[in-house]
Amino acid sequence: MGKGFDLKSLLSNKSLEQNSGIRAAFDQELIDIDSLQPDGRNFYSVDDVQDLIDSISLVGLEQNLVVRKDGDRNAYIIISGHRRWKALRYLVDEGREEFRMVPCKVSSEHGQIDAIITELRLIFGNATSRRLSDYEQTQQVMRMKELLRALKDNGVKIPGRLQSLIADTLKTSKSRVGRMENIAGNLAPEFQEEFKSGGINMSVANELSGMPQDQQRDAYAQYKEKGRITISEVKQHKTTTQIERPAVPPQDTAKEAMSPQVPPDTSEETAPEEKILACAYCGSVIEGQWYKCFDSFMRHDYFSRPDESDNVFCSPDCFCKSMILEAMNGGDAP
Repeated sequence: MGKGFDLKSLLSNKSLEQNSGIRAAFDQELIDIDSLQPDGRNFYSVDDVQDLIDSISLVGLEQNLVVRKDGDRNAYIIISGHRRWKALRYLVDEGREEFRMVPCKVSSEHGQIDAIITELRLIFGNATSRRLSDYEQTQQVMRMKELLRALKDNGVKIPGRLQSLIADTLKTSKSRVGRMENIAGNLAPEFQEEFKSGGINMSVANELSGMPQDQQRDAYAQYKEKGRITISEVKQHKTTTQIERPAVPPQDTAKEAMSPQVPPDTSEETAPEEKILACAYCGSVIEGQWYKCFDSFMRHDYFSRPDESDNVFCSPDCFCKSMILEAMNGGDAP
């Protein structure tokens, strides 16, 4: 990523004009609530708006909704303010007609780039103004990645890797963004619903995402039977039927512990299928050096895969974060 590059600065009006020749603008309008429609792409929760209903009922709407015109129809799609709209909808349905005309900022979009910029601003606003669930954070990251790729495709200059840019913008780690990408791409649909509802957290979801789909279905059956699943239980489900990964060569001395490794040269070997080396924590595919823990006791007790593919890490940071402590009740002691 370019030194000093700031995505938030890129999305400012001044920077936007320099990159695309467009200056974002808004018109202020009062719009009938019946003409407002939620955006089907909204992934943020709109549950539990009772406090918002009480606040609006008492002091009125303190922040305008942001909307865009829906083509030539007499309708507007909500960009920002889905929870406020839901609260207002409830009040109007209860007979509070004074809330029917909703103050809105209508986005004056001038093309695809402007529409992308508007949505990115919405994401940044939600990322900094409210507490998000693990699922919302994951959807947020994937949508940002999609939007930034679209900006690049439309000629906006965005230097560096998108994963690093997203991590810096959201003030999180690249490994956490990598875990979210792993979950979004590999978690089975059944567990995706549990992840969305809060039934499983990000650590469990990421561990599950390293399993083949059939094993995830088996784990899901156990989860439904017991009502919960832990990381330890997920590890027990993992078998050598996973996508084959090259074994990590053993090291001879503790001095070599956590030292960079170089993938073996298998170019002259004949194999039935290409082998994939991936970080056991964040799931990122490793094309260069990797790291492993050199500790016979830990390798025997903590790492369980015969090919040692669960002792492969893309960075020391991922290794440290993989050492997860699980809180147990006194009655669960072995």
